[in-house]
Amino acid sequence: MRLSSPPPTIHPLPKFLTLAILVFLGIPRSCPAQELTAVKGEDRIDVAIDGELFTSYRHPSDWKFPYLYPLIGPYTGKTITIEKGVGHPHHRSLYFAIDKVNGGNYWQEGLERGRMVSQGPKVVETGDRVVITDVCDWERDGAPSPVRDYRRVSIEARSHSIRTIQFDIEVEFKIDTEVLPSNHALFSTEVLPELSAQFAGKIVDAEGNVDELETFGVKSVWCDYFGER
Repeated sequence: MRLSSPPPTIHPLPKFLTLAILVFLGIPRSCPAQELTAVKGEDRIDVAIDGELFTSYRHPSDWKFPYLYPLIGPYTGKTITIEKGVGHPHHRSLYFAIDKVNGGNYWQEGLERGRMVSQGPKVVETGDRVVITDVCDWERDGAPSPVRDYRRVSIEARSHSIRTIQFDIEVEFKIDTEVLPSNHALFSTEVLPELSAQFAGKIVDAEGNVDELETFGVKSVWCDYFGER
C-alpha cells in the first residue's frame, strides 16, 4: 500500500485502516430509549424507531456505493438530507466514498469508473439499537479490486429527541494501492438546500470556526450543522 501526493512521494501505510463518524440529530432531553426495528428488503434495510421510519441503508445495484437515506428529524418527521445532490448528482444523502484510487473513481458518476459493491448487508442487532454490518468490494472494469471494506452502522434513539448514527469502517488494501489527494473523499452528507451553508444554514466546529470559508479543510473533533426550515 502506498499513498502519493504531487510531487510524487511514497509513504508506507498499514494494510488496514479504521475510520469512524458519529452523526447526531436532535436536542438532548431526559427520556427513555426507544425501540428500534429493521426490515430487510431487496436493496435496502429500513430502520424504524417506535414503528416510524428513521432511515434506510440502501445498496442499489445501479449505484456506486451504499448510502443512508432519508435521515428523519425527531421533531418535524421530515428528512434533513436529500437523496440526489443539487448541482452534484453523484452525492447521496449520507455516504462513504472516494475518487482517486488506482486510476478509478469511487465517488462520481459512471459505474465503469469504479463501484463499492455490497456483498449483502446483515442486521445483527435490534432493540435498544439497530446494528447493520456489510462488506463491500471496490471494483472497476478491467482492473483488479484494490480494496475491501468492512462496515458497521449502529443506530440509536437515546430519547424522543435524540438520534445517533455511528459508522465504523475498516478498509483492507488487497493489492498495492495508490490513493491520490482529493477534496472528494471519505464521509459526506448532502443536506436540504435550506439547511446548506450556501443558503441559510450554519456550520460551527469545535474550534469556533464558522461556515464553509473557515471550516473547509480544518481538522476538528466535531462539527455542528444547523438551520431553519
